[in-house]
Amino acid sequence: MNTGKKRTSNQLSGSADSSYIYSDISLSEGGHFDRVHCPVCGSEYNRVGGTGFLDGKDNYETRTGYRGDAVITNMYCEDGHSWQLVIAFHKGISDIFARYKLPARI
Repeated sequence: MNTGKKRTSNQLSGSADSSYIYSDISLSEGGHFDRVHCPVCGSEYNRVGGTGFLDGKDNYETRTGYRGDAVITNMYCEDGHSWQLVIAFHKGISDIFARYKLPARI
């Protein structure tokens, strides 16, 4: 059981439905809210560049190495690195990870 810190709000994603109270719960073992860092340089100053959904069709078609679907958040840091925050799903299991393109080797 996670005994992490909680934050409470009445809205999620601008929803007009006020019949629910959403509680943010830490995903880390330490119980604190984790800050997102650029996986290339470690910068904590990152921006969202867009989001998308990839339908894996249960056939590894998301190109994430996972068989199911994936939600991709395109990110970029203030030092100019572009990367993606990925949540990949398959049969009820969800993994979250960052990925970025490595420079081509000559």
